Amino acid sequence: MLIVNSKGRKTGSDTIRSYNEISESSYVRSSGVEGNEFYDLAMTLIDGETYQIKVFGKHNGLYSMCILLSWYKGEWKYKTENFDNVQIKKGEVHNYTLKFSLTAPMEIKRVN
Repeated sequence: MLIVNSKGRKTGSDTIRSYNEISESSYVRSSGVEGNEFYDLAMTLIDGETYQIKVFGKHNGLYSMCILLSWYKGEWKYKTENFDNVQIKKGEVHNYTLKFSLTAPMEIKRVN
């Protein structure tokens, strides 16, 4: 999984290498075995920013992705978006957009 900000900076991993170009971000393998891995990507989002999220098919099969956003605006607020059991083939790339805003509804959607 790879996240890209509007300046083209990346955090995460594609099929070739890992990136940590976005300040205040991290991407680590948290658990799992080859073919059934779990990764955590954490970062500070910028109000009004649109991010691209890319999921790379390393194997034929299914993946699940949970996006948990939390922010403080007078009180803590949360939004969770789940993409469960998504079919992917080896070599495929699935693209998502994440539009983060403190004042407008946030959008997280798959674009291909």
